[in-house]
Amino acid sequence: MDGFKEWYSDPRITEVNALPPRASFTPFGTNDGAIAAEKLKSDRLINLNGAWAFRLFENYTKTDASFSNADFDASSWDEIEVPSSWQMKGYDYPIYANVQYPWEGNERLVPPFAPKEYNPVGCYIKRFTLPVGFSKGRVYICFEGVESAYYLFVNGKRIGYSEGTFRHREFDLTDELNVGENVIAVEVYRWCTGSWMEDQDFFRLSGIFRNVYIYTTHESRIEDFKIEAKPDLMIGCGSVSVEMKLRNGNGTEIEMEIFDQNGDMVGSDSCSAVSDKIWLNSTVPEIKLWSAESPVLYQVLFVLTDSNGNPLEFTSAKVGFRTIEIKNSVVLLNGQRLKLKGTNRHEFSCDGGRVVPVEMMIDDIKLMKQNNINAVRTSHYPNCEEWYELCDEFGLYVIDENDLETHGSRGCGDHGGLKLIPGDEDEWENSVMDRVTSLYERDKNHPSVIFWSLGNECDAGTNFKKMYDFLHSVDSRPVHYESVWRDFETDHNVSDVYSQMYSKPWNIEKFMKEHRDKPFMLCEYAHAMGNSFGANEKYMALFENRRFFGLFVWDFVDQALRTKTADGKEFFGYGGDFGDDPNDGNFSGDGLLLPDRTPTSKLFEMKRLYQPVRFECENPAGGEIRITNDFAFTDLSDFNLHWQRIEGNKVIESGDMIVDLAPGKTKTIRLPLKKKCDGEWYLKPIFELKDSTSWAKPGHKIAEAQFVQNEFALKKSSVVKKPVDVAFEYGTIYVSNDEFEVAFSRRSNRLVSIKKGGRELLASPVELEFWRAETDNDRGNRMAVRCGTWKYAGKRAGHRVREIQTDENRAIIKCEFFAPTFPNETTGEITYTIGSAGIGIEMKVDIPDGLPPAARIGMTFETKDNYSVMQYLGRGPHDNYIDRRTSADIGLYSVKTEKLFVPYLKPQESGNRTDVRYAVFKGGTPLAIEAETAFELCVSRWSIDELERAMHPFELSESETLHVNVSARQMGVGGYDSWGARTLAEHEIGAGEYKLKFSLLF
Repeated sequence: MDGFKEWYSDPRITEVNALPPRASFTPFGTNDGAIAAEKLKSDRLINLNGAWAFRLFENYTKTDASFSNADFDASSWDEIEVPSSWQMKGYDYPIYANVQYPWEGNERLVPPFAPKEYNPVGCYIKRFTLPVGFSKGRVYICFEGVESAYYLFVNGKRIGYSEGTFRHREFDLTDELNVGENVIAVEVYRWCTGSWMEDQDFFRLSGIFRNVYIYTTHESRIEDFKIEAKPDLMIGCGSVSVEMKLRNGNGTEIEMEIFDQNGDMVGSDSCSAVSDKIWLNSTVPEIKLWSAESPVLYQVLFVLTDSNGNPLEFTSAKVGFRTIEIKNSVVLLNGQRLKLKGTNRHEFSCDGGRVVPVEMMIDDIKLMKQNNINAVRTSHYPNCEEWYELCDEFGLYVIDENDLETHGSRGCGDHGGLKLIPGDEDEWENSVMDRVTSLYERDKNHPSVIFWSLGNECDAGTNFKKMYDFLHSVDSRPVHYESVWRDFETDHNVSDVYSQMYSKPWNIEKFMKEHRDKPFMLCEYAHAMGNSFGANEKYMALFENRRFFGLFVWDFVDQALRTKTADGKEFFGYGGDFGDDPNDGNFSGDGLLLPDRTPTSKLFEMKRLYQPVRFECENPAGGEIRITNDFAFTDLSDFNLHWQRIEGNKVIESGDMIVDLAPGKTKTIRLPLKKKCDGEWYLKPIFELKDSTSWAKPGHKIAEAQFVQNEFALKKSSVVKKPVDVAFEYGTIYVSNDEFEVAFSRRSNRLVSIKKGGRELLASPVELEFWRAETDNDRGNRMAVRCGTWKYAGKRAGHRVREIQTDENRAIIKCEFFAPTFPNETTGEITYTIGSAGIGIEMKVDIPDGLPPAARIGMTFETKDNYSVMQYLGRGPHDNYIDRRTSADIGLYSVKTEKLFVPYLKPQESGNRTDVRYAVFKGGTPLAIEAETAFELCVSRWSIDELERAMHPFELSESETLHVNVSARQMGVGGYDSWGARTLAEHEIGAGEYKLKFSLLF
């Protein structure tokens, strides 16, 4: 080892003195230990997780070369927890970057050289005691993940080197350790030559962030094994074939026993080893297949003994019988067409950075299963070993992705002659092959892994072809890769499927018509940044083509780190908040969940779109529902169909039934509706779990729908008309009686005051509103530039009273307005009907041709009271928009007004409700809004300007009022393809006439 060129200049060196990669398994000293398979509790293992001595140095020139000495005194050093990222422990700072390399602009650098000036080095020291028992055989150390390169020292001697952040790496320490106390020192570099391969869209962190442990084996040991559990789909049995590598295996015996889910032995084999490679085989009768719908696992136990039958080592693995193949351009699992309804997942948490506790992983998987997600792409690197074990157990399909992305090198060759990496360059071949070999070897035995993925956003080239050929030489699973296709034919020789990102549905349909030789998937779609995920029902229709087999939303959880301001205010930090380049802003906030894993309505929308049952109903009153079973393996008789007939929030009648319907089949059922209902009512069929599963309790909803009958046949509020007085004073018209007073300004020609019982309800005049606080997509597509003419058009509109009519019960004020939009003025009419019970407001707007889309068409006002609860009849219970409301059913809902705001990383439009019939505000002076025609309602504690100015939710000041926006229409949120996606034309507000009619009741 040179100690310098490995990390700085030679990308061909990916390790020194490391052992070859192998499958993830743990040696145990007892049969029971191997059956329990709790890795860190093995009697053959010393867990080195915990407190290590630590010091961070600015770069390699500032380190203390003596720190690795066995007698080095580290008593003055800090302690750091392992596993962790040192930035999460107060050292250095995290950097979020999407495309650019994190050192760009700070140091003049071209590949393969690593930064020297700013490249912090973390030095770790751990003292541990080696028991006598560990001195009788071989002793190894395993690092499951270190970001991004490190040198290993033991008792003062440099042992080895490794790079590749997500690389499981082992070293043989047998000849370097002593019985009793030993010292391990690790020198970790933030960046190395391999960092050119790791330009993923995520936070750049550093340190020992996965498990570290020492384990021992006898001189004769199991080095590796590959298990293939193949079902015979015709006769229902299976075979388990094992190719095993031994160390010093000659003369040993290996026994294999296979246990089913009940713990019964269902197969076995044994072999006397005459070399270091052996094969074991066993037939298992009457097997149960593994799938995400029914993740049945079998445990395979291996016992290595010496020639006298004395046990040397026990270990085990979980396997599932399943097949994965492509036939006639259709992806098949166990012979059935496979539909992957997935999400991309970064291994990330707001408190741990790269460290995600197992308990959190379990919660994530349960949440995925509960929301009909059946597949995960490990974007863009192998996840920790426990993740795959959990996916095996709970049932998730995995596209296992290589630790490889060079997004920042794209396009650079056009100027200055820089080469694309890894491309066709020989110097990067060993790096990419080391990464893909590690990926395959570690994860090859997991049934959940159904696809290998070569990496992300690198383009392709000969190095990718070598990775592709390697995987096909050792395994039968299909290989995935998405590229930008510098050369279409060449690039798609490295993938068994066509894969694209963020393509529009109609473009995908066109592509599939023109290219029929491979299946098609979207490895990323629906960039879920901020308030988005609109119009994605259009993607679900693509499954009608059998060659379309999957799509993965980008992505699962917002990437942001919990932090505090100088005065102690807690918030979630994103790009630019930690001293890094602020250009990427909150681009890391593109998840279905908020950073603390709070679900958003984007997740609920995905659940409804991904649900495995489809419903159709043309005549709710007849109770006939057409049902299609979209499961691949599960009959709907496994679930309970619970149905309800609802009026408002009252269940009129309900029932339960079992529907026998095989996978892929459709049938019509009739619900026994009996009661008559003349008003608006809703028919709701719900498929529920009958029994508990590993991820949900009985009664959990897996699929549901709503059908509306007698739409808008609602009872209106009963009004007792009382006489009113109409008074004309200079500048103001007053309409009043002994209970209320309404003031209409003749100066501004606006409604300016509503008093009830002497208390003012309005904190601002009732205004026109054509804008909204920009969403992330709005900012991305430059809505403020394209559509900026609408931003203040409502507030700056000119109003003119055209007619006033009065009688003893009411006053009618008819106005016209002229909104200063460019290049053409927008005109319209507003009629106020003021009576003893409230104010009727009728608005008509004519948007001329030639204008950009408006953000909303409506009226807005600010209430004086800070109402605590809003009860409404409309779509809910979560917020919804015209292009994101598949999951929002009409009902009577009650929500705290403080919960109407969704705390996205950057404040923006949120909290909207569509198809609202009426709303009642509680916790102040009585106030209600009643529709003549359904409207959209958005209530916020902050104004549009306040929301747009704030960069984080904590910057929004305390508010004592509510801003109420009543709209005929608000444009959709978009997001059906990439970040910055414009709302589809059908969900925009273009030229034409728009009407809004509602009443303010008090």
